[in-house]
Amino acid sequence: MATIRKRANRYQAEIRYKGVQCSKTFSRKTDAREWATHTERLIDVNEHRAQAEKISSSVLENTSSKPAGQTVAEILEKLATTQDQTNPSSHRYYNRLIRLKVATVSSKTVDEVTPLDFEQYIDARREDDAVSNNTLRLELSAFSSAFKHARIKTNPLKSVERPTPGKGRTRRIWPGEFDELLKACETDCYKSMPHAFIIFIETAMRRSEFASITWRHVSLDGGEPCVLLEATKNGDQRTVPLSTRAVSAFRKIQAIRPAIAKSYVLGVSPDYLTEAWTRVRTRASCEDLRLHDLRHEAVSRFFENTDLRDAEIQKITGHRSPQMLQRYTHLRTRSLASRLG
Repeated sequence: MATIRKRANRYQAEIRYKGVQCSKTFSRKTDAREWATHTERLIDVNEHRAQAEKISSSVLENTSSKPAGQTVAEILEKLATTQDQTNPSSHRYYNRLIRLKVATVSSKTVDEVTPLDFEQYIDARREDDAVSNNTLRLELSAFSSAFKHARIKTNPLKSVERPTPGKGRTRRIWPGEFDELLKACETDCYKSMPHAFIIFIETAMRRSEFASITWRHVSLDGGEPCVLLEATKNGDQRTVPLSTRAVSAFRKIQAIRPAIAKSYVLGVSPDYLTEAWTRVRTRASCEDLRLHDLRHEAVSRFFENTDLRDAEIQKITGHRSPQMLQRYTHLRTRSLASRLG
């Protein structure tokens, strides 16, 4: 059975049960008890499963030879080969699957891996890499998808409790920061960075979407300048209208890079954009401002500074559902209140 010990201001739960020994530390005693109860239940489930597999193996022993089981890494590899890497979202998913192949749990066969193995994987990721709950949820979903794709009858992740979703980031560009960031962009070695910064703020494009457009996707002349996004996170094409400020920024990039139809507007990878932004935010002393926060800033400004309807903003930003924009509606309420006087 489990033993709960208080050490300093934390509680350590230690389990010695049916040959399994493990421990974990919590800030609350109730959390320690819940973990101990849950872990002991998993040990029971795994014991029953092992007994059933032993009986099944003995029955089949003299009738057929059982092939060596696939490893978790192998089923991750098979799922990875099905991904369309021309799509930014699928490419990110492919990279995640490849990264997970080297995890300790991936070296086990699908026959021997247990829910407890994935519980320990979660603990290790939290302690060693301090990853967010959202990242862990994505990784566990990838593991689970690999089991489903390989048509493994027993998915060990079904009984594993997933981390709770984290809160969405709400970091805005604070008063006075915009000019500092723009100044830092202008002194960066990547000459298109200050204009890319403006376009991010004006369009709410994602990093991968912006990096994927060529000049044939950009229409700057005519009554309705816009950008056609073919490679989006959701896999759906969308058209993003351009403000006069965004049009000006695109023309300045044209002056830096030849506007050949098939050439990429930025001419760099999404990862390079992130590296350039890291340099910029360091010079501007905005270390906690991520590149993706510019999308949040842009959407917030759509609600604050325009009379676009929610459905129109959704078409521009590419959010899948109106519910995903709910956290911005208070900005419009504030604007309407100020107009009432």
